Amino acid sequence: RASRTLRGSYGFGAGGFEQGFLPGGAEAEGFYGAQPDFQYGGWRGHCRQSESDGFLAAPTDVIEGAVPWEDLGLVDSKFQAPWTRPGIIGRPALVERLTSTHCPVVAVVGPAGYGKTTLLGQWAATSDVPVIWLTLDAHDNDPTILLEYLVAIMNRIEPADPQLWRSLLAEAAVDTNWSLRRLAMLVSSRRRRFGLVVDHTESVTDPRSGDLLATVALNLPPGCRIAFASRAELPLPMARLRAEGAVEEIGVEQLATDESEATALLGEVHAGIEATEIHEL
Repeated sequence: RASRTLRGSYGFGAGGFEQGFLPGGAEAEGFYGAQPDFQYGGWRGHCRQSESDGFLAAPTDVIEGAVPWEDLGLVDSKFQAPWTRPGIIGRPALVERLTSTHCPVVAVVGPAGYGKTTLLGQWAATSDVPVIWLTLDAHDNDPTILLEYLVAIMNRIEPADPQLWRSLLAEAAVDTNWSLRRLAMLVSSRRRRFGLVVDHTESVTDPRSGDLLATVALNLPPGCRIAFASRAELPLPMARLRAEGAVEEIGVEQLATDESEATALLGEVHAGIEATEIHEL
């Protein structure tokens, strides 16, 4: 039950996301996030940031009382940011652009090899809020599997009543519209600021899975951000996001290196190319 009236609905259509909204301040019994001294039955927890960087700490260290990824049958490696090999060139201008934007949604779209993952990794490492990383693959095109990961992430940010999020997963196979509404309530009720990176979003082609990602993106609490990296158009209502000024878009033109970045890159590989030749390249 909600303490405020929730209007609108989310449903699966040919294009994916249908019109509707849930007020960000709506409180849903059992879905409201953990307070600093939250306790529910034997659960007790708080959220803290990793001391090493902007990413949320290892699964067992993030929140006391939260269920570890592996206990939920989820693949832990999908929550790990890709390893950064030596010689990677920093993209300070683009990182600053992502840091300074007020848009809750970031869309980084471009072909393979354009540095989408690297850019979001650099942004996440400098973020002033904890960031969770999720790498999608072909299995996540199944909306049931994708929902499990999204619900687990929300529970990792702030523990929710385990009976309620388990019922959400159970109902997803029976009533998809209701599961979308409950996911929207779960996301919008997070009280702690967070960032979420969704990498390889091109893996999601099923409109139902696209609806799940859109539900998260359209119901973020104030101060939170979701960043997508994709080789293809995102399964989001982009026209609506653009009209509302709610999306920061980074495309091929912005991802291309400038002369100083190209010089640094070629210097790392000891290419021995003269400055005039770099300018021509």
